[in-house]
This record gives sequence, C-alpha cells and structure tokens, in this order.
Amino acid sequence: MGRLLVLLALSVAVESAPPARLRVIDAATGLDLAGVTVVQAESPHDARPWHVLVADGASPLDRPALHGGADFWFAHLFVRAPGYAWKAVGLDRSGTGTRTVALRRSGDLRVELSGAVIDPELRVRILQDGWPIAWRATRGAPSAAFEGLRPGHCRAEAFLGGEWIGGLVLAGAEFDLAEGDSRVVRLAVPPSPRVEPVEVTVAVDVAPEWGAGDADLTVEPLGPVWLGETLVWTGCPLSSDDFPRSSLGPGRFRFGPLALQPGRYRLLPGFGRACEAEVRPGSVAEISIDVPPPRIVTVRTIDAGSGETARAEGIRWVTGEGGADWTGTITPGAFRLRSIPGALDVEVDDGYWFGPPVHLPAGGEPGVVEIPVRHGGRIEVRFREGGQRVRSEDLGPAEEVRIGASGHERALVGEARQFDDAFGWLVSRAGAYRVSFPAYDGYEPVPDLEVEVRAGGTTVLPVDLVPLR
Repeated sequence: MGRLLVLLALSVAVESAPPARLRVIDAATGLDLAGVTVVQAESPHDARPWHVLVADGASPLDRPALHGGADFWFAHLFVRAPGYAWKAVGLDRSGTGTRTVALRRSGDLRVELSGAVIDPELRVRILQDGWPIAWRATRGAPSAAFEGLRPGHCRAEAFLGGEWIGGLVLAGAEFDLAEGDSRVVRLAVPPSPRVEPVEVTVAVDVAPEWGAGDADLTVEPLGPVWLGETLVWTGCPLSSDDFPRSSLGPGRFRFGPLALQPGRYRLLPGFGRACEAEVRPGSVAEISIDVPPPRIVTVRTIDAGSGETARAEGIRWVTGEGGADWTGTITPGAFRLRSIPGALDVEVDDGYWFGPPVHLPAGGEPGVVEIPVRHGGRIEVRFREGGQRVRSEDLGPAEEVRIGASGHERALVGEARQFDDAFGWLVSRAGAYRVSFPAYDGYEPVPDLEVEVRAGGTTVLPVDLVPLR
C-alpha cells in the first residue's frame, strides 16, 4: 500500500532505456544541480541511513548501485537537491544511457503541537490530494519538521495509530505551500483518549449438535479503542489466539480475561451468531453467548446451461443472521452446510469466481437446494519483444491495463495480478473481452485486442511490443 500511495502523491519519471548516468536539473532553468541525494525506500520522508545511495552528489552522476538486486522490495528511487522537492524515478537495473530528472523548487514545513501532554505515540502526517505523502513520529516532541515537500494544497494531521492511512485523527489543518515557501502550521491537540481497560471474560455455550471439540472467538471493536498499548480500529479484529482460552466441559468454553477499553464490540464465536456487547467502565465484565443447534442444508451445484451436476471448489456464506460452515463434499457437486437457523446467502466457488449470491430463506428444512454455476475463466497477457519475453514489472502496474466485457455487461473482472512476464485477471463468465493498454515508454502504441475466454480455463493473449524507431 505504501508504495502505491507514493506513486499517486509524487511525480514519477520512467524511461525504457536503463541509464548509466543520472542528470539532475532545475525544471525552470535546465541547469545541473549540486548536493543531490538519491534514496531507495518506500518513502523519501521516512528513509533510513541505509536507504541512501547518493549523498551530496553533483549532477551528472554515475548511476548508483541498487540495494537487493532485481527482487528488492522497494520499486522506486527518490531524488532531490537542497531547496527542491523529492521526485520518484522508476528503477533501471541494466543498460546504458543518461536519465534526466527535472526537479521543482520545494516547500518546507514545521508542524507545532500544543496541548497539556503530547502522547509519545502521536504521529504527524502531510496529505496532498487526499493521499499521505509524508509522516513523522513525534515521540512526545512538540513539533515535527518536513523538508522537500512538493508545492500545492496540503493538509497536516496529528493522529494516533496507523501510518499512511487510518488511525484516530486528533487535530488537522489545511494550507497552501508555495515553491520556496517555509511555513509553520500549529495544531491544538486534545488529551489522548486512552483510559483504563476493563477486565472482560466471555463464556460460550455451544449446542451439542455442532460437535464442538474446540471453539474460538473473534472480538472486533466497533470504533477506535486501545488494547493495551495498541490502537485498534473497526475492521481489525482480535482472534482467540490473542487471549487465554479454557474448556469448562463438553461444548462450554471460557475466553479471557481480556483487557478491553470501554466501548462497543462485535463478538463472533466459531459456532453461532454474532452479537454486540458494550463494555462499560469498571473492574470486571462477564459476557455469555449461547449457540443454538445448527440448521443442516444440502447444496447441489448444477451447470447453468445444461442443468447437469457441476463440480465446484467450495461454498461460503456471505450474509445472514449467523455464521455457517460446510462440513465437506458429499459428491463432486454437493456440499453439506451447517448454519445458525435463519435466512442465509451463500456463494459457490467454481474455481475462478464466487457468485452470484443465492438466498436460502429461513424456515424448515429445505432438503436439497440447487445452485446454478456459470463457470468463469482466466485471462493472461504475456509480453514479447523480438520473440523474447519482456518482464511485466518493467512496463508498469497491471492495473493500467483495462479489461472490458464485450456483449455481456454483467460479466465481472477480478483484481489484476502481476507475474514475471504476464498480467492476469479472473473473469466471472466465458465470452469475448476487450483488452486496452496504456502507452509504454519506448514502444509503439499497443492497439486494443479482443480475446475469447473459455469457461473453466486460462486464455493466453500474446502481445508483441514494437520498439520506437
């Protein structure tokens, strides 16, 4: 995530010919710059000494040796000079030539914090266009300094928890930063929301029909809360691996004690219905959860076209009054599903795609429920130049390629995946798809291509890249 945010927040210069030298110039005058710094890191504003490849260099520079070889995690260099903003530069690991990087004048910023006590965990971040571009840990200090910021409209935030995004924002202010500007922004920070935790135990009683030899528990805060020294946000649950668990007899389990800050929580036992509970200030809290007997459903998967039994990889519940699990495959196209009584929506995995959801209504035993399956498929785009494969990472992110269904608008396309010499997508239906490509530096434009995807298989689309003359 961090690298993606940097790409969105900073200008990126990428050329196809890997250079042997690096020329760093003033974008306005074209003059070479001195005091050049080059770092290889996730963010230049959080770089460590070992990330620095060049310190106080003079343009033009010999291309610096990169850390970690071809598979090093950090995918970009960042370049700046005194008084100029950082600029992201795509990595080149071989070849000859000179790359020119034009820098703009930067702005500097100091964020001053006022408040009775500055929490040592407080951080400060700077956002542009809604994306964080820099952050600092205060460690209890009353200010944080930022150099080499790109001019523009900015927002400063003082927050607890998280780094790039998330966390609990305690104070913020918006301002404009001009080229060559040096600004001071003051934030009034309220007291930290930390309070003394409450000791909580949770007892779970599971009906014997579940055959529960063991049980687990998920605790999800319904808002920002402190768990010990850690700030946890909604959507960041704790599992039973994070706190003590003991058995009180067949189907009876006790979890805790848990040190929870007062607030609301969602509790989900491994068997049963999720429930909400409020932890109030005090010394001890006890919560009891009773898990009723399950509802048993047999699900048969059939081919949507022929009506014949269709093999599926698995099944999952997506909505309903409680949890569910499938106990195993009865036949290649049938599953036995246990769920809490009540309405339930389930999805079938055909090996390529989940969906669409099928509603199982509440009520008596429905016997066998048939779910139609439309097998999806996979598209792989592989790049070549002169008969030789081209590494996909040298071309850019897979998300820049667009996949659209031709003639069946309800088809869905999954998240792009990047392989060594290919991009890949899962699609929800067989049929025709149109593939549109971005402009690749150093190559002729690639025209839109049509590809026919077969059900239950992978369709490979070879793309021959033609170098610019």
